[in-house]
Formats: sequence, C-alpha cells, structure tokens
Amino acid sequence: MPRAEVRLPKIGLVMDNSRVVRWRKAIGDTVSIGEPLLELETEKSIVEVEATQAGILEEIVCPPEAMASVGDLLAYLTVDGGVVG
Repeated sequence: MPRAEVRLPKIGLVMDNSRVVRWRKAIGDTVSIGEPLLELETEKSIVEVEATQAGILEEIVCPPEAMASVGDLLAYLTVDGGVVG
C-alpha cells in the first residue's frame, strides 16, 4: 500500500517552527480527513493539526517534545486505493 507523508503545515503568517506537544493518534490507528492528528506549540498557542489524508498512522518521525520547521516530515500514513494526496 502507498504511504502519504504528514508534514508540518504553516500555521499563521510568521510561524517558522513549532514543538510537537502530543500525538492524538497512535501507530496503527485509523485516521480520517479533518480529524485531529497532533498538537503543536507555536510562539503564541497550542493548536491542533487535522489530518488532510485518510489512512492508518504507520510511523511517527517527529516524537513529542521534538522541534520541527515548516515542511518537515512528521509521520507517514498508509493509504488505501493508491491515492496519495
């Protein structure tokens, strides 16, 4: 099955990086589009990041407490149907 990458989105106009607070899903969990996937701490607040792709959380690359920059790889989802968005 194909894998989809979960990357750190830009949140707000001036965000360059953030800290992963916690993953709302565990490896092996099913993820739906629009469902909260993880929480990030920015300079101003803690925000939920919603899944933009449905699938199964296969691998977490960026664990809690790790810092990540916009565009960094956070995790992989296994997706059905061969469509990776």
